[in-house]
Amino acid sequence: MIRMAVPPSSSFAFTLTNWTVPICPSQAKVSNRSWLELFKRFLDHNIVLGFLGIEIARPTAVAFGILAGIAMLAATLRKRIQRFTGLAWVVSESQMQFIRSNTITIGKFVLPDRTSVRGATMLYSGRLLACCCSFPIYAPFEEVKKNSLAKLVLKLSRDLDHPNISKFYGIMWTSNHPYFGKAMLHVSEMTSKGFLRTIVDDDAYALNWDLRFCLMWDLFLGLRYIHSSKLRFHGSLTSLCTFVDERFTLKINGTGILPYFGTILIDKVVAMPDYKYEVSTMMVNLWMAPEFRQDLRTGWSAASDAFSFGVLLYEMSTRNAPFNVNLCDLAALTEFTRQMRAGTYVPSPAELELDTVPPDIATLMMSCWAINTAERPDLNQIFETLTKVYPQRSGMSFSASIVDRLMHYSNELEEKVREQTDSLRAEADRVDNLLRDLLPYDIVRRLRCGETIQLEQCDSASVLFTDVPVFSDIVGKVTPFQLFTLLEHMCRILDVVVAGFTVFKVETIRDSYMIVAGVPVHIGGRHAVEVANLALAMITSVRSLPTVQAFHLEEWMKLEARAGIHSGPLIAGIVGTKLPHYTVFGDTVNTASRMETTGEASRVHISQATFELLKGRTEFKLEARGLISVKGKGEVETFWLDGRSASDGHNIDLDLNERTLVPGVDPKPATRRFTNDIKTGTRSSAYLLP
Repeated sequence: MIRMAVPPSSSFAFTLTNWTVPICPSQAKVSNRSWLELFKRFLDHNIVLGFLGIEIARPTAVAFGILAGIAMLAATLRKRIQRFTGLAWVVSESQMQFIRSNTITIGKFVLPDRTSVRGATMLYSGRLLACCCSFPIYAPFEEVKKNSLAKLVLKLSRDLDHPNISKFYGIMWTSNHPYFGKAMLHVSEMTSKGFLRTIVDDDAYALNWDLRFCLMWDLFLGLRYIHSSKLRFHGSLTSLCTFVDERFTLKINGTGILPYFGTILIDKVVAMPDYKYEVSTMMVNLWMAPEFRQDLRTGWSAASDAFSFGVLLYEMSTRNAPFNVNLCDLAALTEFTRQMRAGTYVPSPAELELDTVPPDIATLMMSCWAINTAERPDLNQIFETLTKVYPQRSGMSFSASIVDRLMHYSNELEEKVREQTDSLRAEADRVDNLLRDLLPYDIVRRLRCGETIQLEQCDSASVLFTDVPVFSDIVGKVTPFQLFTLLEHMCRILDVVVAGFTVFKVETIRDSYMIVAGVPVHIGGRHAVEVANLALAMITSVRSLPTVQAFHLEEWMKLEARAGIHSGPLIAGIVGTKLPHYTVFGDTVNTASRMETTGEASRVHISQATFELLKGRTEFKLEARGLISVKGKGEVETFWLDGRSASDGHNIDLDLNERTLVPGVDPKPATRRFTNDIKTGTRSSAYLLP
């Protein structure tokens, strides 16, 4: 039943019983639930075409809906097919400008120009790229444009986008090209270094293992991307369809081109009159798996890519032609092709020259060549092997790997420089400490700065001389080893004592010390006080050495030091260049030496000048000695420094068993070790004070 009605408005609408669904864009917001309700009512009620004023019965409405749905589905599929099978991959000959031809070589073999395997550098829309027919494409161009599946493969190949995939621009048909003639060309991105095979054959490239592993990683990453795409496999992986750019990044080219011509258009290819089985066609078999040689239609798979991957590993590892075949020998190439097609070829490591190849890589490539496809490694196994052999690669390009390695080396170098700097600083500190024993610290600092050290005249300073009067008698009573042990132990203790005062040890001659205060460190009038306290401490320290018990000497041979002090003007400076020595000169030095030689054991003999500087100090006990005859001076008045008064709380004139001279250091254990060394006749550094 058809009923005419007046259109309610200018908008297009489907009108069902008491319910209207607007179709105009401004009113087309309907929920999913509303569409389901619409479909249900569509089946249960009559439909009214409002814009025509026509009402259609339910059976007719159902048929109308089914037809409309089929039409919409067909339109959607048609648009999708057109999108996938469009001709965007077609490159016009007018877009290309020929620049130069490219010679193709494999090892010592140069592919002649008469073959259909040719390469050329061309400009495409102003961009420099390689237009290469890696292998002959024996198929009419019109057949490619008619075949939807072939166009879909080209569309998918053109959509590939990965750092290790060479950009594919499309296919170009040349009807009468001066270089290519009548051919269908594969137009793709150009790389500055050319084919991987060119890099392998060029002796100018050292091709160290770092570069080889990086190229292997690039090959793996590109192949993994292809296998994860809708293409699922490459199909014609060779070193002539892999390129290396200026950053030494490997890029895979020719994805899916040979497979679809080998399967989709196989009947058209064989039927062409100019099809011929030439040397270039035989060469492609060097990289192809045995199952491909047996059946062009079903031989393509991820496992066949694994076989080709192993061949490329072999080329990069050994720099030989695939399977080390002599390509210049056509008979050998033909025989190899026959064996591979029959599945009787068994690779021999000796013939393949795998001695220099890392064992893991050699094992991987041999497993890739397994006749049984199930025995070939998958991408996960290849990844594990590459990670084991070259883990720091981490999927970066070779240039990025170099930068990463340089950063790693830089960090290591910084660490080594830091360690060397610390070692140098420690060594410099040791040298400084040694120099400070030879020269005053201020002199060392000035010498480091390159200053010239001039003689220094000091108006007032104090000089101290000490020695052991009975030392000459002891020399004849003990062995040289015992004498050396005694002298070393005494000097160690005295050096520790001297370090506690603001003085400078000028020199040590056997058992004699020469010490000065007031230069090079100027301390005003305190120089006499410093050497006076030091003299008392040194006498006490020497008296503590158990020489009588250790050497079984007579009591009168007990070690006792004597000291002499004089104060006055002097000159200080450095003497010598090879072994510079800081010393002092002047009459003050001579007078101090006379005070020491005219003194007595365990007593400090001071001159009149020193007495004048100390007499105002209440902590010292001074005693007049009277006039004595001094060589070169005549009769002079001198004094004794008997020690410090008990009231000041710093009585130095004590035995070591009662007092430690240096804070934190107890000389008693050292004295016991010293005695034991004398008895056993051994020498130990353990008894030395720090």
